[in-house]
Amino acid sequence: MNNVKGIELKRGAEGESPWVVHVAKSVFGKRQRLWFKNKELAVEQIRILENKVLNKNRAPLDPEIHKVIAGYQNDFAPNELREILE
Repeated sequence: MNNVKGIELKRGAEGESPWVVHVAKSVFGKRQRLWFKNKELAVEQIRILENKVLNKNRAPLDPEIHKVIAGYQNDFAPNELREILE
């Protein structure tokens, strides 16, 4: 996990949904508590939330750069394009 600040997994009380994902107000503007029956589901939700935060912080591509890269998307796999750009 990327461990985005403000998103954490906690063990709740024993019962139907013992795993709780806490999301701080600073992350999305509203505090969230999400309950899950097992740890795997909770960890998957954390990954989804972290990806939302990381995607929100990324700058969009310049339209010209996007057109050039899009022209090669069928010729190369994403990891090959990443290597070429690096």
